[in-house]
Amino acid sequence: MGLRDKVKERKGSKPEDKVKAKKVVAETPEQFHKTVEELKTGFEGIMLLSGDMDGDDFNASFLVKDGLIYGVTLEYLDTTMQGNEAWMVIENKLPGSKGGMDLFQFDEGDFEIAVKQNDKAMLDKPVPISSTGLKIKYLMDKWAESKKDSKGRISMPHIPGLFKEKKSFNLLELAKAQDPYKKKTGTIYDKLLEPDKSGSKGTPNLLAGLGAISGKDEMEKLKRKRAKDLEKEQIIGKIKVSPEKEKKKKIVGGKKVHTPIDRLLELVRKKKKVKIDDQLAKKLGVKRSQIEEWSIILEDHHLVELHYSAIGDSEIRALD
Repeated sequence: MGLRDKVKERKGSKPEDKVKAKKVVAETPEQFHKTVEELKTGFEGIMLLSGDMDGDDFNASFLVKDGLIYGVTLEYLDTTMQGNEAWMVIENKLPGSKGGMDLFQFDEGDFEIAVKQNDKAMLDKPVPISSTGLKIKYLMDKWAESKKDSKGRISMPHIPGLFKEKKSFNLLELAKAQDPYKKKTGTIYDKLLEPDKSGSKGTPNLLAGLGAISGKDEMEKLKRKRAKDLEKEQIIGKIKVSPEKEKKKKIVGGKKVHTPIDRLLELVRKKKKVKIDDQLAKKLGVKRSQIEEWSIILEDHHLVELHYSAIGDSEIRALD
């Protein structure tokens, strides 16, 4: 399934299987620090993040238990992702991003129910919460504002899946329910700070082993760039070829000489799927980055489908 495919609507569970959760609210900075530390050991529930990644809004939810992330959903670039696919993007893009965080703690036994009801969001293997690269900072002024608004009461916002009228607890619905992070009251958890590249002392890192995770995500950048180009040029129906390139095509025996992008499309249709790797680049006589850009062009025109593997190279797949 390609990255642009929408996840199918989840089925509800039995009416008696209901998950309840309460929002975690700290009364003091000390309680906040303790809460963050407990994420590594004794917390069972949902961590919600929303904010900005590379200039685009994102909403993410994590099913967390004892410092490990078991399930993930992500809404980013108008695309909904779950499980390993969502984690691959988060691992590469989240470090250095900014946004807000909320925590919702499960009652005893609810974690197992949530796992069963969100099987498509589960990772193949749990990963440490420190793998997100989070740096969490507590802002006293934001806490004071939120406490003033709530008058000291525990905040229980109406979020789909947390109350009795819902048949099941859906991790995906939790992610969708969050608005992109803005400076407003109502949460005491502030932002994910950019990694300190200078090495100077600053806000302490409250989760052990954190820091930026180096990872290339060129396909995402190319994808966004191509989308903007298509919007500007209003290309409809076929790939645009500049007049200069059109003149360079030679006629041999009454037929146009195939360009590398033509050969790429024919190869995909012949083999049904090909990996974007150095071997393919050598075969076509172009750079790998050029193939990546072509593959996005072909997908934009509904000629192929891109598949972003959690491990290994991405694939170009023929459409049935």
